[in-house]
Amino acid sequence: MGKWLCLLATLSLLAGCATESQSLTITPRQSVVYSDSALAQALDVKRRACAASETTQQTCLTLINRSQHSQWMRYRFYWYDKQGLQVEASPSEWQRISLPAKASKRINTRMPTASATQYRMVIVH
Repeated sequence: MGKWLCLLATLSLLAGCATESQSLTITPRQSVVYSDSALAQALDVKRRACAASETTQQTCLTLINRSQHSQWMRYRFYWYDKQGLQVEASPSEWQRISLPAKASKRINTRMPTASATQYRMVIVH
């Protein structure tokens, strides 16, 4: 009886692991990572539609400073395909940006490859 229970448990475990296609989806709440909670409270990143005339794949964002103070920061992108796998060996270069109080700036960035469908933007002071 013990052998049958062990066999049944093993088969159940293997059946639970078998799926046709696995993928990691980055939700909009996960697409921006802030270096600290103060920066997360001060900034907001909104995805917006890119101009139809663009011939290259781009991600178009608006960075909004909700605080009463100017913000100096750096940001970079990590790119992922539709399965959630990173499409580049290294992330993009750090970009510097300053944002006056209660102001916004548009950020347009070209996707590194045609297979890139998801991104994660990291923002640090």
